[in-house]
Amino acid sequence: MGVGRVNTLARWWHADDARGLWATTAITLIFAVAATMPLTPHDLWFHIRLGQQMLDTRALVTTDIFSYTQYGATYFSNAWLGKLVLYGLWSVGGAPLLVFARVLCVVCFYAMFWWLGWRASGSERWSAWFILLAALASFPHWQLRPQTFVLPIFALFVFILTRYLERGRAPLFWLPLLMIAWVNLHGSFVFGFALVALTLAGEMIQATLARAQAQPPPPPRWEAEGGGGGLVMRVTPSVKSRVFPSTLLATD
Repeated sequence: MGVGRVNTLARWWHADDARGLWATTAITLIFAVAATMPLTPHDLWFHIRLGQQMLDTRALVTTDIFSYTQYGATYFSNAWLGKLVLYGLWSVGGAPLLVFARVLCVVCFYAMFWWLGWRASGSERWSAWFILLAALASFPHWQLRPQTFVLPIFALFVFILTRYLERGRAPLFWLPLLMIAWVNLHGSFVFGFALVALTLAGEMIQATLARAQAQPPPPPRWEAEGGGGGLVMRVTPSVKSRVFPSTLLATD
């Protein structure tokens, strides 16, 4: 492939015919789908009812009080905060507020990843296509459940860690604070810990390669934040929840 062909391809890749139009179109389509999807029953109303029960009794639900065959059995859910949020939204604004919360979480998630893709590729158009393809693959899972509220948290984790990798500095103190919310919203908090661990592993590999090439390695700046993330995974009112992260990570 000649130099001229390469330059033509590069110009085509980075050319954005109407700046702002691609991003606006992609986010608008995602907004429209998230806003018009029905509130599928599944276990939404079960989560809302559990939130109501916790608010009425001022205590976590630790036994099954709703089923017939398992009545009185031990019940454990580390997503207690997500259930309280769902009930709060329902009691304040009903179904419209529930839909609005879903739209807000979904749009913020994809908007953040569009921005990250645009920064990485330099192409607004291809970043828009990327999030549209991602949305097409994932929209059947946009049901409103406790994990919906962690979508913006996951995106913020990626955003903060990306800024750290790009600039060598970022507001890493937000990671433990976000983890406190995440660990009580849904069990997917382990992905946040994985993001931190992968970033730290990349820094260690970079430092090893730099030493092998006789270059001064980048100074370690954030091992404490990684350890802090592990500690805040235990900031939850349930004793079993404090044990759950270590148990989960220790299993095959």
